[in-house]
Amino acid sequence: MADKVTLTFNGREVQAEAGTPLIQLSQELGEEIPHFCYHPGIGVDGNCRMCLVELKGAPKLVPGCTLKVAEGMEVTSDSEKVIKAREGVLEFILINHPLDCPICDKGGECPLQETTRAHGPGHSRMADPKNTAVKHRVIGEHIIFDAERCILCSRCVRYQRDVVGREELFLRMRGDHVMVDIFEDQPLTSGFTGNLADICPVGALTTREFRFKARPWEMRAAETVCGGCSLHCSMRAWWKGDDLQRLTANVDHDVNDWWLCDKGRFGYPRQSAAAEQLVQRQGVQVPVPADEAAARARELLAGASHPRIVAGSRATDEELAALGALASALGAPSPYPAGAAELDFHAALAESKLELGSLAGLARFARAVVLGEDPELAHPILALRLGGGAQEPGVADVTLVHDGEFAPKSELSRRWTRETSAVAAWLGGAGKTALAGDDALLVAVAPEAVRGGAVTPALLDALAQRKGETAVLWLQPGMNRRGLLDAAARGGGGLRPEALESGGVDVVLAFGVDAGADFDDPARWGRALERAGALILQSTDPDAARAAAAVVLARRAPVDLAGTVTNSFGRRAALRTWSPVAGRRAQDIDWFEPLLAASPTDTLEVAGS
Repeated sequence: MADKVTLTFNGREVQAEAGTPLIQLSQELGEEIPHFCYHPGIGVDGNCRMCLVELKGAPKLVPGCTLKVAEGMEVTSDSEKVIKAREGVLEFILINHPLDCPICDKGGECPLQETTRAHGPGHSRMADPKNTAVKHRVIGEHIIFDAERCILCSRCVRYQRDVVGREELFLRMRGDHVMVDIFEDQPLTSGFTGNLADICPVGALTTREFRFKARPWEMRAAETVCGGCSLHCSMRAWWKGDDLQRLTANVDHDVNDWWLCDKGRFGYPRQSAAAEQLVQRQGVQVPVPADEAAARARELLAGASHPRIVAGSRATDEELAALGALASALGAPSPYPAGAAELDFHAALAESKLELGSLAGLARFARAVVLGEDPELAHPILALRLGGGAQEPGVADVTLVHDGEFAPKSELSRRWTRETSAVAAWLGGAGKTALAGDDALLVAVAPEAVRGGAVTPALLDALAQRKGETAVLWLQPGMNRRGLLDAAARGGGGLRPEALESGGVDVVLAFGVDAGADFDDPARWGRALERAGALILQSTDPDAARAAAAVVLARRAPVDLAGTVTNSFGRRAALRTWSPVAGRRAQDIDWFEPLLAASPTDTLEVAGS
């Protein structure tokens, strides 16, 4: 820990760690120092000059973002000299800034707008025509650039270069014609472009999905987590009436820092819920009210001699517990689809004490090895954290072992070693040397590496013998696969397709199923579901035997759910929603009350009710 120093800030004696940026200290103290170019996740640049402060002994004002606190320092951020300087800086910034506030997507949450109201001169002396530039220029799949609004803080340029590792934006021209641009009209290609709209302090960078949709005061936001993969990045879901308008990142240093990947941010329309209930009548599925669908499902379960329950990774922890209770009450086997390889590795990892608990501080590892996937494609935020950024360095030596697709090389991953090899073959050869040694090592394991038998508990035994710090991150497919495996470990093991293929299975309830995440052989599982006497399906997955279902129960999208889910390193997080729909449409767990009425046990309680 750095030494503590004592300094005077705005006449107040305070203590802080030596070397802390003054602007960071001011935020901790609740003292505002306005700024545009500084961002805690991108770093210091000192170009906007909005954060100028008065330092005793200095010949002129100094930027608060570049100033590091030291013993005996006396700093003032609210003197007349500072206030006058801020007015002058804002006047220059606004000289060519258009009066777009009434139509700008940033209106109502715009740092420039708020700073001008609080610290600006109050009027403009600009009587000449303003410079104009291209408006509504599409520079990426999700991003629109309005050059007139840009105040040249360079956050976007530095973010792309220093955090994402793809130098796709730059500053060109001179003087008052300087502008941000893309190279040779090449669009942005990284999978993290949505963050540009979050970090832009004006409305110069906006998303195509949210453009002209809503004002901040028209929306309500719920803090939740992303269901796009098993890392569960912290985010906010913004609703206007019944419609989800956008997703923005919440700061969570244990998972995603300040960022979201585009897959999670813009994937929500493709995670849409099965909004209606269907019942099969004379071979045709017809929409019915919720109570009628529940009654039909209850009737089928009550009349079943050999029912089966199949739980999926799109179910919350509470739903998984309720499914286990329902299976037990109906005399069905464990409802959690998982093979012996997964369950054995799950138990061994818990016993080994090697499991990584957070993505914070990855720089402590000298090396990282990812077995079975390219994280930039499957778990993008992990790739971003491995690469590091302006504020926290990443892992210096990263090796990807994968015989499938790799993401295009970037500055982030160019220094990474790519071994195009089957995981089992690599572990039996070059991996023996690569995983040896006494340096700090992180090993990330992809789902298929365990399911396919390439990675076994024997690897954990070998890693436990290393002298240096060693951690294992077992990545999971789907939203709540880790929660499902935890439930299987507590509740009697895993379900295999043989339990559905055996004769006599007359009713199957498949709830929250994600075929790609939950089934090691989706085709076989699909055939088993279709052969059931009657299938009750609650899933958004169109491939999960939907056409054969006797009853289809409505399934909510992850952003519309309430409950808890468990991420890849065992941390439980809350799914929350502020959708008015939530008050009118039953939560998914509410289906269990009528379903449990079909069980012979009348003392069963639904988890979470």
